[in-house]
Formats: sequence, C-alpha cells, structure tokens
Amino acid sequence: MVFEYLGYAKQEVTITAGMTVANVKLSEDNEQIEQVVVIGYGSARSVGSVTGSVSVVDANILNDKPVMNVADALSGQVSGMSVMTSSGEPSQSSSIRIHGAGSISAGTEPLYVIDGMPSSANQFLAINSNDIENMVTLKDASATSIYGSRAANGVIYVTTKKGSRRAQRAQFRFSGNYGVSTPVNNKFRQMNGYDLLDWQLYFGEISQTDYATYKDRLDTFGAVDWFRYIYQTAPTYTGEFSVNGGSENIGYYVSGSYMNQDGMAPQSSMERYTMRTNLSAQANSWLRINLNLAAAVDKRESTQGATTSQGLNPTSVTNFPIYMATYMTRQYFDEETGRIEDYLLFPNNMIDPYYVMEKAPQWGNNHLLNGNFSVVLTPVKGLTITSLNGIDGAYSTYTFTALPSHFASGGTGSRTRQFSQYYTLSTSNTIEYKFEPIKDMHNITLLVGQEGIDYYSQGFMAGSSGQIDDALYLIGKGTQVKMSDVSESYSSYNMLSFFGRVNYEYGRKYAFDLTLRNDASSRFGKDNRNALFYAIGGMWNIKEENFLKDNRVLTDLKLRVTYGTQGNSSISNYASLRLVSTGANYGDVSGKYFASTGNNYLGWEKQGLFNVSLEFGLFNWLSVSATYYDRRSSDMLYDVPYPPSSGITSRGENALKMKNQGVDLDINATLFHNDDWNITIGAVFGYNNNKITQLYGTTTSIPQPDSFRTYEVGKSAWSFYMPVFMGVDPRDGKAMYDDGNGNPVKDTNLAAYITLDKQYIAPYNGGFDLSASWKGLSLQVNFAYQLDKWLINGDRFFNESSNIVPRTARPEYMKNIWREPGQVTNIPKYGETSLYSTAYLENASYLRLKNLSLSYQLPQSLLKKTGFIQGVKFSVVMRNLWTLTNYTGYDPEYDSSIIYGMYPNTRQYSFGLELVF
Repeated sequence: MVFEYLGYAKQEVTITAGMTVANVKLSEDNEQIEQVVVIGYGSARSVGSVTGSVSVVDANILNDKPVMNVADALSGQVSGMSVMTSSGEPSQSSSIRIHGAGSISAGTEPLYVIDGMPSSANQFLAINSNDIENMVTLKDASATSIYGSRAANGVIYVTTKKGSRRAQRAQFRFSGNYGVSTPVNNKFRQMNGYDLLDWQLYFGEISQTDYATYKDRLDTFGAVDWFRYIYQTAPTYTGEFSVNGGSENIGYYVSGSYMNQDGMAPQSSMERYTMRTNLSAQANSWLRINLNLAAAVDKRESTQGATTSQGLNPTSVTNFPIYMATYMTRQYFDEETGRIEDYLLFPNNMIDPYYVMEKAPQWGNNHLLNGNFSVVLTPVKGLTITSLNGIDGAYSTYTFTALPSHFASGGTGSRTRQFSQYYTLSTSNTIEYKFEPIKDMHNITLLVGQEGIDYYSQGFMAGSSGQIDDALYLIGKGTQVKMSDVSESYSSYNMLSFFGRVNYEYGRKYAFDLTLRNDASSRFGKDNRNALFYAIGGMWNIKEENFLKDNRVLTDLKLRVTYGTQGNSSISNYASLRLVSTGANYGDVSGKYFASTGNNYLGWEKQGLFNVSLEFGLFNWLSVSATYYDRRSSDMLYDVPYPPSSGITSRGENALKMKNQGVDLDINATLFHNDDWNITIGAVFGYNNNKITQLYGTTTSIPQPDSFRTYEVGKSAWSFYMPVFMGVDPRDGKAMYDDGNGNPVKDTNLAAYITLDKQYIAPYNGGFDLSASWKGLSLQVNFAYQLDKWLINGDRFFNESSNIVPRTARPEYMKNIWREPGQVTNIPKYGETSLYSTAYLENASYLRLKNLSLSYQLPQSLLKKTGFIQGVKFSVVMRNLWTLTNYTGYDPEYDSSIIYGMYPNTRQYSFGLELVF
C-alpha cells in the first residue's frame, strides 16, 4: 500500500495477511512544499525551479515589528545584503546594498518592486510591515536582468497580502502596540563636575577664583549629565486594522495603520497614517482585473541638518555640566549678579538646546501614493496577456522657522518653506505562453513585453529673514529676501524598454533561462541612449538523477550557474547635456556661463555578473546554499578633470572599472518538530571583496580628502586614506606620524597620507536566528553582525582637540593626557595641534541582538467558546537589545566614513495585542 499526502514524501508499506492496523509516519518533503513566489514579469514560479539567486523573507519575520521603516526588519536576514539604520531619529531611513556597491558615482540602492510595479525607496520604506506577504531578494543577472538597467544593484520584490476568493467569511484583524525607546549606547563617560574643575584648573582654562565659584555652585546645585538630559525615554504608539476575504469571483484585502513615534531628543518625532486596498475580480473564465492601491501620510519633526544656533548642536552633550542646574524652571544662575535669572542664553554664550529647538522648529509632511491596475487575459490554455499601469507619486513640504526670541542677543528671525512633488507613470504589457510538448517532461514558457516610464518632478523654495516678532513669523513679515532664498526647479526623464525571456524545464531535473532586454533612456547622450542586456542561467537538480533519487540522507542537491550583463541608469536626469546657469555677472551686466559641458557619448555604466550556487539538504531537516559571485563594473561615470586651457574644469565620462567578488552562505535547520514543539535555526553570511581595477588615463590614485578616502587601483573604493598615528613621544608629549617611509615625524605638514587596507563598508556581514514554539508560545531571536568595518570617531577628535571651547565637558579618559616627561600615553599634551589620523580610526565591527520577540496565542479550544473570536495574541518585541563592539562612539551601525554628533540609535521595547474575528 502506498501512502501519499501533499507536503510529505511518498511511503510504501507492505500489508501482510492478518494485519488490522498499519502505523505509518510520513516525513516532510521539501520539494513538494517548496514556496511559490513572483520574481518578475509573468507567472509565479517555485523557488526551486528558478535558475537565478533569490532569497525569500516570509511574513513571520517582518510582521509585528513596530518600526517606521520596514528595511530595518531585513537586517541579518538575507545573505550578501547589508542593511544599516545609522540613526535613532524617527524619520531616519536605512541604506541597503546587495553584493557590495557596484558604482562610485551612480546609485547603489536596489530596485524596489511592489506588487509588480517598480517603485521608489520612499514607497518601500513607508509600507506597513503587517501588509507584506513576503519579500524576495533577487541577486544575480538571471533573476534581475528582466528589469534591465534599474536592477543593476539587485531587486527587492514585495508581495503584499491579498484576499482569498475561497474564503467562507471575512476576517477582521485589529492590533495595537505601545513601546518606549532609549539610547542604544552611551560610551561617552564624562568627567564628573569636580574632576572637570580640577582638570581645567590644572591646564589654565579657569582661574583660581572661577574654580572656587564653580565648586560652590556644584555643592549647591549639582552637575548635569547632558547626554541623559537631551536623550530621554520616548514613547511609540501603533494601531492597525485589516479585513480580508472574498466570494466566488472577488478577493479583497483592506488595511489601515497609525504610528506615532516620539524621538529621544526634543523636537524630533514622526507620525504616519497608511491605507491599502488590494482587490481582485474574476470577471469571467478568461478575464481577471486587479487593483492595488496604497497611500501614506506622515508628519515629521527633525533635528537633522540643524546648525549650532538653530537646532541640536552635535557638541550639546559636551556642554559644561555646571550650567543648567536649575533648567527645569527655565532659569539659570547669573554669576555677575548672583541672582537666578530667566535665561535665553547660558553664560559664556553656551546655548540651551531645548530652548533653541523650541524656538527654531523644523517639520515636514509627506503624502505618498502608490498603486497599479492590471488586466489579465487568458483567452486560451497556456496564454496569458497582462497589461499593468501604475503610479508612484509624492507631495512633500518642509518648513524651518527661527523665531526672533531664539537669539539671546536680540537678533531677528528667519523662515524657509519648501514644496516638492514627483510622479512616475509606468506601463508594462506582456504576453506569456506556456506549453508542454510532452506532459510532465518538457515545459516551455515564452515571455515578451514592453515597458514605458515617464517621470516628472518639480520644487519651489522661498525664505526671508529679519522677522522681529515671534507672532509675526511668516515669510512676508521678513525684511530681507536674497536671490538665494528663492528657487524653483523642474526635472523629467523617460525610458522605453522591450524585453523577452525563454524558460525551459525538463522534468524536475533541468531548467534553462535566456533573457534579453533593451533599454532606451533620456538620461544618456543622444548617441548612446540604447543598450541591450542579456542573461543566461541553468539549474541542475542532481537529486532527481537515478543515482541519487532514492537516497534518504541527501534529500536535496541543486547546482545553478548564471551569467549576464546589466546597466546602471541611476544618474542625474541631465548629466549628458550642456547646461547653462546665471551669475557670471560683469559689473551691473548680468551674464551666463556653462555649468556643464555635456557629453553626447555619455553612456550606461555596465556590469557583467557571474554566479554559481550549490544547494543541498540532509535528512529533510538541514538545508545549505553556497554561492560564489563575480560582479565586474565597467564604463563607470566620473568627472574627469581637464586642463585649464580647455575652458572647462571637468567632464562626465565613462572611464572607471571596478569589481566585486564574494560568497553567500545560507544555512537552515529544523532541530525538533512534533505536534507541540517546533525549533528551527538559521544563519546567513556574506563576504564581499571590492577592488578598483581602472581609473581614467594613466591615473592610479584619486584622493578624496573630505572623506579621508581614495580611489586607488588595486584597493577597495571605500579604503581610508589618512596619516598613520605612531603614538605620543614620552619625552615632550607630541604626537608622531608616519612620514611615508615608516619614520616618525612630529610636524603635521610632513605627515604622509597613506592608503589603508581598512574600509567603512564591512566586507563581512550576516546574521543568525532562532525560532522556537510550544503550543501557543513562540520565541524569535535575530542577530545581525558586520566584521572588519572601520569608522573615524569624529566625536573623539573634537573632544581631544586643543581648540575646544573652555568650560565644556571632557571625557573621563582625558585624565590620561600627557602631563610630564616620561609619561606613556596615547593622548598628546594639552595644546597640541590635532590631525585626523588613524588615532581616531576605530574597528566598528559589531554583533547585535537585532530583534527578540515573545508571543502567546490563546488556544482555539478556549476561543471557540466565544463563537466569534478566531485569535488573540499577546506579544513583546525588543529591538537592538544588546551590542558587542569595540567601537567607542555612540553606535557602529553607520553608513559613512566619519561620525560626529550623530543622533544615537535606539533600543526599543514594545508590547502588543492582536485580535482576529
């Protein structure tokens, strides 16, 4: 007798005479329960039959994470992908890279596709995570080439939840969360007030008289920890609802959400509303109509971009701890009068950040719309004709006001307002035909399509200054308006594409893909606007061969090989054109000048991608996937300098080459599974080796001094370029630097800038997780890590520099500053000229407990008694709970080469309740 069940391996049992009971236990068959996903134009495919490199993140990883941007939930979940959320400011976005960065001038972000329509990063980041069914990351040419030049940096394909036409009744879901945020770390341990006074008296920053005065104030009022004063516990509230269901011919999913997150610092917060409607109607046997529509509105207050006098000054946390002892009454102690006075400004021109930000608010609003409408025709068996039309648009405003009262010295105010909007209209039309010349043996799928994109944006800014009354702060009440205070902009581009794909499958053993796509973009020179890209891939399911088919130990074995080409179109809309600007005036006569020389031959950045993957499974409980990739970028855009005699300084040209080579590793295992228990573990690992292989002409190095990096042949594009610190001379306390030949020099002008084998983009990254459930109780633990990542600690540089204004706080380690001959220390003597060097370059590798969630679902036996409640779940979610790192700054998860005065990342605790009816 043969026993079969969907999702389980077939088992044959011999029945003998006299048997009345046969006990049979079926084992899971991963092949049969393989996930089906949409990865591009055309029909959904099983992950196992795809020739390219794809990674799937399911809803159970993304849902119930109370985060403002959904990208943060992806950290440590996909091999070869790095996700960095470098600030705890509520409106902060995340940066994502797949298989390193493929360009130094063009864009490096992946393409985001939401329900079949390419969309902007803003739309992706605004998605309510509970609306997502799954996310599929496409990483190689075979998987991404169907999207052409926009997919040069990979694709993240988001499928949102849909209603079921087979649902017997509508299902309603309500959930709410309350949480709090605190700084994830505070490693700046400042000297206490008494130690600081001793330190400042020793180095002559204060007199003996000042010392006695300040000490008396400390005895009376105590000191202030500015970090804890500025960054305080902040609440977060979320509320969501959804309804899904359908009938015989209609499926629907409707949801809405509200989130309000206060920032830890004053005047920083974000409030967001989202709505989503997904409808599908089967009009008849050959016509289906789909509508996916999403809208989001957010309001944000921000401290970012603030200046010293108009926001959260990066040095606020180092303000003199003796001041502000009586801040809560908005008063301060005046040393000259000896009285408690109302304050606008602290003594010695030290600004209170709370007061300043209240008097200099910054806020913005975004209105986002993302939707598509598709018609699907199936006139005959195997033939599918699809027309999809969509819009991706946003309208944004930004306002900054500096009220006159925020200047203690009686200055005037200012106000600036900005408006911007964009929309992208896209249309794609595809014809797909599937047929089987021999059933269950030969499967052929042919796809041809066309896509068009029309993008338009505009912006306007106006401002004024000279306002003299807090109540009369509008732009029209200002007395001064400069030309630089008013601007207007328009921009647009178009793209037209044609593509095709052939997929052939032989049984379950072999699969081959061939993809072609031609893109034409208005962004490039008129002589170089068209580009043809291709990809070819193959998959061999070795497990289906006769010599392995019945092997019960090796339950899966696949080999995938792909190669293809791509272009990168993420450049400015008018990079190829000769542009004219005003401002070249002669006396009273206005003039114009060429702001850009243009280049009719400016073309696409090109990439060649090779991938080979091996996947295997053991005993139906362990699966491993290993991938090697080689990504070669050529014709990279760069502003090549020209001699002064040419009349121009530089021109954008296709000149540079670069390569990214690396390895991805995915491991998943089911440790234990029965009716009550389920325990699984997983790990992802990515290694990327980046190298510049060619610069323009005979150039071998292009220093980037502003970021302390250089582009050098044979080195990573993200390598540091700076003087090498060789310690402090114990004899005189002076800092010593490498002169380029390994010899120490003390003259900073003789210090050599050296290219280092250290980079701020980590070559190693990944994560690992544990999922465990027992009956209704579930635990999820997710770790993320980055290794061999380096950052310049700019906070240390300014804290240790001799040009810091007196009467500021000092780190506790500054007690170890050089004071006398013979002292061995790494902190130069007081007054020594500081130099950005490897003294401030720190290893920012980290291991972070990214998410820990614990949930409990009430048993169905109890809920059935109510007659209408289908589910009740309680949850606790903790984010950024623990971090292991040697980096001494606020946080190592930062996507830049140097950090100074950043808004600290957040540790979050959230408590949630979900009801399903």
